[in-house]
Amino acid sequence: MGGIGPIELKDLNKLQQLDNGIPFYAGRFYPKDSQAFIDGLEFGLFAETPPWLTWEDMKPTQIWMVPAFEDERIVSTQTSIERIDLWPRDEDDEEAGIPPYEATIFDEEMQQRGWGEQAFLSGPSVDCIDPSVTITQNAAPPLLFAGYVGISEIRGHFSEYAFYDQEIIFANGAEYYQPDYYGFEEGYKEFYRLRHDGAWFSNDFEYNPVGQLDFPDNGGYPAPPFRNNRDPYEDYLTMTITDRDIAGKWGNVTIDQYTEYADNGLGARWPRMGQLIALKPTRLDTVMYTIKVSCVTVIVPDTVPGDVATALGDLSAGALETFGSNLSNNVWYFYLPVRYNWEKFNERSKFLLNRGGIKRREDPEYVPVE
Repeated sequence: MGGIGPIELKDLNKLQQLDNGIPFYAGRFYPKDSQAFIDGLEFGLFAETPPWLTWEDMKPTQIWMVPAFEDERIVSTQTSIERIDLWPRDEDDEEAGIPPYEATIFDEEMQQRGWGEQAFLSGPSVDCIDPSVTITQNAAPPLLFAGYVGISEIRGHFSEYAFYDQEIIFANGAEYYQPDYYGFEEGYKEFYRLRHDGAWFSNDFEYNPVGQLDFPDNGGYPAPPFRNNRDPYEDYLTMTITDRDIAGKWGNVTIDQYTEYADNGLGARWPRMGQLIALKPTRLDTVMYTIKVSCVTVIVPDTVPGDVATALGDLSAGALETFGSNLSNNVWYFYLPVRYNWEKFNERSKFLLNRGGIKRREDPEYVPVE
């Protein structure tokens, strides 16, 4: 089972903290076979249902809409997932070890670019801001049920689309067995920081291989001597991790281009990445997807009178009532908290670590298994 259920008791306070322009939430969305539905739909029984996890398979889950008035009939439904918000933190989160979150200038820019309605309108999917989710509109034609039910269907999985604040830091140089750097002076190094806002680069960073490296930030952005070589029109999607087949490997095409073992043109392969220094995980932990469902309805008049003039009057009144109904009653919002799944991150960390050219110190012919 799955679909729409009531707002959970524990969620009420968090929903009240949101300031995202949504007038109200009518309930919570439960993917099919969610434990809350298995346990039953008693309001008090599932007041602490955990968030859904990224990458977890969501079986096709239907959302049913029914008419609100006796004479109302549903013509069609339109379902979309068009915004993301940070799921507010509470004391229980702190006790569970989830660190506090403070938004930076970088966070604000990324959320404007990738989380809101504008990102939804310009994104790759007409129905969902996360390209890993598929929505089927009117899964069963409303006319099949004489307009008494409108059904849409959601399936797929939630990816790492929303978790924009991850970062990959690595160093390049001749000492990492990278032929491109053999002509540079001894000790020359380049440092890269691959982020959602591009590839930040420095060959002036003071590197101390002993102890923890300190990469200074300014408002969430790398501070000098790092500089950004991104295209100013670069899309939010460039660094998103949405393909499950490679999420546990290099993550996405951009990361692959910077870290792969490339063909040198002479039949040999050499490393593009010298040494992986750090993978910074997300600080967001849990986000909330907003699901919007709208219905196009008509009002079916009572038995049509024999008098034509009266009939026309009833039909006109029905048309006006339909217009008012569509404006005021037929848009509904539901929410779904989604928590970051560390499984793919851990797999990705091990995979990228083995891509470093430094591996050739022990084996000059080393090539990672792809």
